[in-house]
Amino acid sequence: MAANLQDGVSDDFDYEHWSPMAETRLMENGVWDVVQNGVSPNPTKIPQLAATIKAVDLAQWRNRVIEDNKALKIMQSSLPDSVFRKTISIASSKDLWDLLKKGNDNEEAKLRRLEKQLEKLMMYEGEPMELYLKRVEEIIERFFVWENPISDDKVIAKLLISLPRSYDDSIPVLKEFMTLPDLTHRDLLKAFELFGSHPETMPQELMKFINILRKAHSDRLPCSGYDKNNPNKDAKLLRLEKQFEKLMMYDGESMDSYLERVLDIIEQFRASGYPISDDDVIAKLLTSLSWPYDDAIPVLEELMNLPDMTPHDLLGVLEIHGSHPETMPQGLKDFVKSLRKAKAEQMWCGVCKKYNHYQEDCYYNPRVVNLSGGRGHCFQCGEIGHYARDCYNTRNLQPAATLQARKREVKDCFTYDEDMWMIYTTTENHMTPYEKFFTSLDRTYRGGVQLSDGNVVMVEGIGDVKFMMKGVKMTIMDVLFVPRINKNVLSFSRMKKRGYSMEMEGGECTIRDEAGKIFVKTMREKRGIALRLQVIERYSL
Repeated sequence: MAANLQDGVSDDFDYEHWSPMAETRLMENGVWDVVQNGVSPNPTKIPQLAATIKAVDLAQWRNRVIEDNKALKIMQSSLPDSVFRKTISIASSKDLWDLLKKGNDNEEAKLRRLEKQLEKLMMYEGEPMELYLKRVEEIIERFFVWENPISDDKVIAKLLISLPRSYDDSIPVLKEFMTLPDLTHRDLLKAFELFGSHPETMPQELMKFINILRKAHSDRLPCSGYDKNNPNKDAKLLRLEKQFEKLMMYDGESMDSYLERVLDIIEQFRASGYPISDDDVIAKLLTSLSWPYDDAIPVLEELMNLPDMTPHDLLGVLEIHGSHPETMPQGLKDFVKSLRKAKAEQMWCGVCKKYNHYQEDCYYNPRVVNLSGGRGHCFQCGEIGHYARDCYNTRNLQPAATLQARKREVKDCFTYDEDMWMIYTTTENHMTPYEKFFTSLDRTYRGGVQLSDGNVVMVEGIGDVKFMMKGVKMTIMDVLFVPRINKNVLSFSRMKKRGYSMEMEGGECTIRDEAGKIFVKTMREKRGIALRLQVIERYSL
């Protein structure tokens, strides 16, 4: 073979880029097979074959030679001049293909081509910064993969001379930026990412950033989240802060889409190690809604003024009521009214997390200490200084505190077993007071539900409950976790929406599924219609 391509065909030639296009063109011309398999030697030059070859076989061989010449011309016409000159002596399309592949498939040739790409790398006029940075990152990554990482100085020098004219005013500021201590090409790329989308304002914004970093370095303190040991993280944090500052709900955007964007940014802050404060999240949510929600803003502010409200509560309210901004204010007013009543009546201890006493009366509260050194407020005798478990006073078996707590409980003269699920047609929600029933539970979900007697109780989560029915595992979805009720509740209106139906005959109740098959039969009793469900508890899965 005349050509010797041990050092590669040419720095201008990229076999990996050229070969798919060449193959397509050869296939379109019907000559790809001859490139793959080659042409057999001339049978007339082989004595054993020359005497016996048939005219048909000789004609087929000649057609194969014609196809080979055609394929060779197609390939040579698609090569750069520098490669064509090196391969002009090649007489076979298969030999040329194999030679090009071999000469450009070694690591040295690939590395030379990559260095050539870096040398020619320039940002096009009008090219988005995001696309340019993607091209830069791809080249840097390929150097790294081939275990020949490019030096910081080389990358920085290329980045500073590869920008178009619109960035001329930014170049001196970028050079000043790179004089700061301990910066690498990654920091320069982050500066491009943060400020490069708007070349007209980039110099001013970048100078502000430089001043922040300078002050942080001189003070030896983290400044605005800046950590000199991890500048990449700090650049990301600044970008997040900028995104959060600009976050607004678009006109016509669905509430689900907007909340998804909000939660994504909150999660990014948390993952960065600098979680955003509750006050900042609430303030942003109340000031970033689009104009159709103007009438709802005052009611949302009233809601967030209630005790112990968190961003999760506000997000939950927006998710539930935000799909219809025109009816949202009135629905929110009713919700705020019921929630205010619930919070006013609710007994809750933040120390031991129980509902049967207040925090100031808790035995475990270290601040509740009387003059004699005793702790707690006894619900047995009503005196301060000890807890009911330590009380020796049995004169009043039903003290005022106990009666007061009992008044606050839901009035129900019946008792219910844990496996009983009462079916009600007047409620819109499935509910249970048993946390252990949930196979999945979102404790961030908060709200209030009004019971049939007018009382409002707090919802502390939502999730799924699984149970076995006739050997089949089934799931009740979106069950509310309501610790202060005393029974499990199934909403038949929810079941009806899923195609279930109910028939009453005498005292017997038959419930059919969406296919019309009998789901369950049960008897109506004084407590109502009850099902016995074999719930699969969380720890028995």
